Amino acid sequence: MKKIIHLFLNLAILSFIFSCTTIASLMDEPTPPIKHTIKDLSTYEAKLADYISITKPIAQSIYMRYSKLKN
Repeated sequence: MKKIIHLFLNLAILSFIFSCTTIASLMDEPTPPIKHTIKDLSTYEAKLADYISITKPIAQSIYMRYSKLKN
């Protein structure tokens, strides 16, 4: 019985660690440009779109996993 509890705790700890490393490995959000030229703003928009496309699925997965709300 103790082995089963120990195994369960190890699995829970490992899943928690993997969740934390996924969140910690996210790239930094792009910073807005200082100069508001068309070129700088379009570059920022492209970087922001990439950032959102990478982080949105991760955020949704974490929300679905840990949220108590029902969809």
